[in-house]
Amino acid sequence: MGKKAIEGMIQSGAADALEGHRAQLCEALSDAVSYGQKVQRDKLAGQNSLFGGGPQAESMEPTLPHVEVWSRGQTLKYERDLLGFYVSGHPLDAFRLEAETFRTMQISDVEASDEDEQPRQWGSKESSAPTQRICGIITNVMMRTTRSGKPIVFATIEDYTGQAEIVLFAREFDRLQSYVKVDEVVLVTGTTEMRGGAVSIKAQDIMPMWKARDQFVKSIVIRLDLDRAGAAIVPQLADLCEENRGMVKLYFDLTGAEFPQPTRMRVRKFVVDPTPQLMQGLTRLVGRPNISLLDSATA
Repeated sequence: MGKKAIEGMIQSGAADALEGHRAQLCEALSDAVSYGQKVQRDKLAGQNSLFGGGPQAESMEPTLPHVEVWSRGQTLKYERDLLGFYVSGHPLDAFRLEAETFRTMQISDVEASDEDEQPRQWGSKESSAPTQRICGIITNVMMRTTRSGKPIVFATIEDYTGQAEIVLFAREFDRLQSYVKVDEVVLVTGTTEMRGGAVSIKAQDIMPMWKARDQFVKSIVIRLDLDRAGAAIVPQLADLCEENRGMVKLYFDLTGAEFPQPTRMRVRKFVVDPTPQLMQGLTRLVGRPNISLLDSATA
C-alpha cells in the first residue's frame, strides 16, 4: 500500500482505532513508512533482532509527534473530500439549533412540495413562489459571465436532507459574494423550484450562520426541571453566562414540585451573547431539546 493511500485512510477515519489522533498519524506517516521499509530490508538481510524486541528495535521505532488536533471542520472536510460524505458528524451540527429555528424548510421539502408543479422561469411575472430560508453548507462555487458580461454565480449547498443549487445574479453579486465560499455554513433566503430534477434557489440574501445568529436571536429560553436538575447546574449556568455576556435576554421555563404549571422567569442578572461556546455549554448542561431561540426580545 502506498503512502498516499494510507494517508487517505487516516484522513477518512479508518485508522481511528490506532494510538494517537488523525493529525498525529498523518504527521508521523513518512517516518512510519521509512521505518517499515527498513524493517523489511533488515528482515531480508537476516537481521532478526528487530523482531525480537531488543534495544535496537526500541530505539529506532518512531514516536508520534506532538501536533494539534484537527478542527472539527477540517476533519469533516477531509472525510467528505475523500469519501463523498461525512462520517463522524456534519458541519451543520454546530448550528443545528439555529438552523431549526431560522429555516423555513429543508431541501427535501422543496422536492416534496414542487414535484407536481410546472417549472417556472426565473424572473417571470407568473412566478409567485414564496420566499424561503434554507440553512446549509456550501460545497462548491462556480462563477460565470452572462452574454451581457454580467457576473452570475452557481453554488452547491447541502443540508441534512440533500443538496441544491444557489443561483446568484448580478444585482445581488456585489452585496453577497463575500459570503459565497466553500465550507461556509449559511442561511440562504430566496425562491425555490425544481429544475431538471434538482432543487434550485434564486438567492435574495445569503448570510453566514454566525451573522444570522447575531441578527435573529433576541432571547434564549431554557427549560429546567428543578426536581431533576442537580444543585451544581445553577453555578455552572451562571459561570457560562458570565463568560458570554452580550445583548440577548435569557429566560427559564421552570417546572417541578413548586411549579405545577411551567413558569417563565427572566434572568435579570445576565444578558448573553449566543456564541458557539455558550450554545455548546448550554447543550452540554441541559440538552438541546431544552433550549429555544426566539426572534423577539420579549418572551
